[in-house]
Amino acid sequence: MSDDNKPLDALTVKRHKEGILVDRGAHRGLRLVVNKGGSKTWVYRYRSKDKQLKQIKLGNYPLMSLTEARVAHLEQKTIREKYGDPQEYKKLEEEKQKAKRAKNAQKTYLVSQLIEDYLNEHIAHRRILKGQIECRRMLEADVTPNIGNMPVLDVRRSHIHDLIQKIAKRAPRIAVMVKVELNGAFEHAISAGRVDMDFMNPTYGVKTPKMTARKRVFTDAELTKFLKWLPHSKMSPAAKNILNLMLLTGCRGGEVVSMEWKNIDLDRGEWHLPKTKNGLSHTVFLSTQAVEILSTIEKSDTGFLFPSKVSKTKPIRQHAIVWQVSKYGGDSGLDHWTSHDLRRTVGTGLAKLGCSRVVQDRILNHVDSSVSGIYDRHSYDSEAKEWWQRWALHLDELIKGKACSNSKP
Repeated sequence: MSDDNKPLDALTVKRHKEGILVDRGAHRGLRLVVNKGGSKTWVYRYRSKDKQLKQIKLGNYPLMSLTEARVAHLEQKTIREKYGDPQEYKKLEEEKQKAKRAKNAQKTYLVSQLIEDYLNEHIAHRRILKGQIECRRMLEADVTPNIGNMPVLDVRRSHIHDLIQKIAKRAPRIAVMVKVELNGAFEHAISAGRVDMDFMNPTYGVKTPKMTARKRVFTDAELTKFLKWLPHSKMSPAAKNILNLMLLTGCRGGEVVSMEWKNIDLDRGEWHLPKTKNGLSHTVFLSTQAVEILSTIEKSDTGFLFPSKVSKTKPIRQHAIVWQVSKYGGDSGLDHWTSHDLRRTVGTGLAKLGCSRVVQDRILNHVDSSVSGIYDRHSYDSEAKEWWQRWALHLDELIKGKACSNSKP
């Protein structure tokens, strides 16, 4: 360390190779430290109010000259005199700047970004792939086009109310689901600190349409009209086969569109579903009419009966069938029907024909949680097989105009 009591000069600073140079006079506390690698650093050394010896880095020489170092030193010295410890002051200033940047970021944080963060950071880790895809499709179809470009901080309850009401006019169930997902998206943004904790989630208090269980069931007259219309409809061949198979098997739309050849034995007339919506496996005994339809479907190297046109590893999406029903279903002359009404119609139709409740449950793969159901472990396979065929014959008779809805096999 230099013991020279004279103030530093530029030449001394330039020639200094090791140790510490100390400035004097008005710049007492300014030091030039030569590090092991030969680099030179300007520091301000001082005592805090609690008498601790501290130092704060000002810059590196020669990027910071002696003159510039003295200016920086005086700035830090002034801060020490006015505010106390320069290190603590620096931390506070950094926190203020960080908060300011965060505030500015909040002002430009859009709903579309909020949705993307929610999908990638929350939904992606909590739902199966199908659920992730459906959630993204729903939010991008119903939310992003309407309020996606709005800054999150500008969204009010009235905006969410108007959005939900708009969706409800077309699809009440979707409106309820959108509100649930939006609530989750806003809560995720608050939790992640992308908006302040005191930000009021705009979904709070927004009312959704009252949901009532859908009870649409085709009458025999409607079923006859449907069966005569379907073969000549504008629907794709795949959609026609899927709707026919839903009606012949009583299975869910998602189960039919996902049918794989490896699970079907046409010779035995059986279709095995390894896992269904209720988590259980299910075997469908195919009627001769169902086997006839399946025999006409050309096999592909995908293994699926109804392969996707955009992916060799997936079947077509159930939504594609829903879309076709929505677009062409009105041509049938039937009011407000959906593909799921076919499954409900199968259950009601079987009951009208005299099929017992336990056999209906076996056919529709319903789980009986009653005490009697728990102790009744009989599979009812033979009865179900008989009734699947009886139902198919009933459909044939409807087309021919010979159906009798109360005859038992």
